[in-house]
Amino acid sequence: MFTIWNDLTDNEGVVLLQLFHEHTVILAKRVAVTAYHRGKIVFP
Repeated sequence: MFTIWNDLTDNEGVVLLQLFHEHTVILAKRVAVTAYHRGKIVFP
């Protein structure tokens, strides 16, 4: 769920709504990078 309120709704909200209709939007939380070192997974 994505929620905006107050002045943000009137100003940037209009622009965001246009972008959501024109482009694919992907939101992610807790994105991590997995690295490999000599065949073993290394966590940052």
